[in-house]
Amino acid sequence: HLIDVTGRKSGNLYGFAGIEQGIADTPISLSLAAGYESGAFDGAARGGKLDWRVGASLSRGGFTVSANYVGAVRPRATAGEPKRERGLVLALGRSF
Repeated sequence: HLIDVTGRKSGNLYGFAGIEQGIADTPISLSLAAGYESGAFDGAARGGKLDWRVGASLSRGGFTVSANYVGAVRPRATAGEPKRERGLVLALGRSF
């Protein structure tokens, strides 16, 4: 990542991989993803951030309801920075 003239991180790098698989003969899909981020947006003074999510979605009649359990880990977090964060994300979407 890049450091600007004030000494702050100014660039950002993020890479991820994920997979989604539908369950045969059902409107349900399961998904899993993981990523790594380093730079101005990783939320850590040193190092980077690992993030992940595992979820399921249900699609019917143009609507999709999904639930994902998500988290982030900052292995080199300093005092005062959160080392781990996680939570549940629920979403409702409509396609047309």
